[in-house]
Amino acid sequence: MLSMNKSSIPYLVSLALSYSFLFWSCSSDEPVAVGEPSTISLETDKLVIDEGENTVMLNILLDKPQNVRTIVNFRLGGNATSNLASLHGADYEVITEPPVIIPAGEQVATIELRIIEDEIFEQKLENIILTLDAVLEGNAALSDNAKSLTQSLDIQENDYRLFLEWRNPENEQVNMNLYVELPNKELLASEKTTGFEEVTIVNARENEQYYVDIWYQDGNTEADYLLKCLRAGETEKKVLVEGHFNSDNLRNNPSDQFTELINNHLLVRSGRDLQAY
Repeated sequence: MLSMNKSSIPYLVSLALSYSFLFWSCSSDEPVAVGEPSTISLETDKLVIDEGENTVMLNILLDKPQNVRTIVNFRLGGNATSNLASLHGADYEVITEPPVIIPAGEQVATIELRIIEDEIFEQKLENIILTLDAVLEGNAALSDNAKSLTQSLDIQENDYRLFLEWRNPENEQVNMNLYVELPNKELLASEKTTGFEEVTIVNARENEQYYVDIWYQDGNTEADYLLKCLRAGETEKKVLVEGHFNSDNLRNNPSDQFTELINNHLLVRSGRDLQAY
């Protein structure tokens, strides 16, 4: 018969707990991967998203499911700024932060980004480049095709700059002003005296209408003008309207000086552009 004293009891209790933990650990191991490894890739069609559309989803794909989970890391690049890189002035927010988990039995994981709408007229087109760079866990490997591991996303700014340009006739001085009424009835005005006017429309929405008034403010001769538009992120202006002031525009007596004449134009956002009607 085994004899025990009080000092041996703690040792026996500890030994029993150790055996219990070992048995529990062995019985609760994670499942072991079986079968051929899967290939990981991205949906690689180049995307363009309007700044006002808010969110975008990007998919990580397995070519076949696995009986174990897959954990994939990704990195973000491009000239757009994420909230992970800067708390102030970010162009987009990373809702799904790396790494990403594809559960066992599934083949898709989604990365969600939120495009932040601002009121800054960007001179250059902004883009986001997402790249898969490592498999952290699972029975899978990155595709050998480097192009299928990178997704490019262009942010289409919904801001437009309008320019009113004219040439002064020989030996004459002309001055015009530009006014734009926004959908919320706010009025944008440009009243320079330097030979051109400009205003910026920010956060334009599809099918929104903008009422443009061009005033012949000073001068006493007929004059031609151009209303041009520059979309944010681009470098080439587009002519929307070719206009002209002549004696038929006079609001007062035709013998009066050409002063405070008004031409009206309607602009509508259609697709990615402003169109004149």
